[in-house]
Amino acid sequence: MILLCSAMRTFYWQINKDTFRDFILDERGRELYCEGHRRDDLIRHGKYIEYARKDGMDAKDYHILFPIPQKALNENSNLKQNPGYEN
Repeated sequence: MILLCSAMRTFYWQINKDTFRDFILDERGRELYCEGHRRDDLIRHGKYIEYARKDGMDAKDYHILFPIPQKALNENSNLKQNPGYEN
């Protein structure tokens, strides 16, 4: 643990804020691999579409939102389907 803290201290002083945020995002991806947080983290940091395209997916900008279920749309006429999912 002391070695890791020492390495982080050395790493911390050599980077800027954006690089450090990318490091933390990647570390959370490794640490919480099976926890289901990755998509939310990438969306929160504005990197979901970038990472999805890098992984070979045909990601569109509207994919950061899920479609609203048809049952909910039928039950509430005030709801509108999220952009990109209209029929």
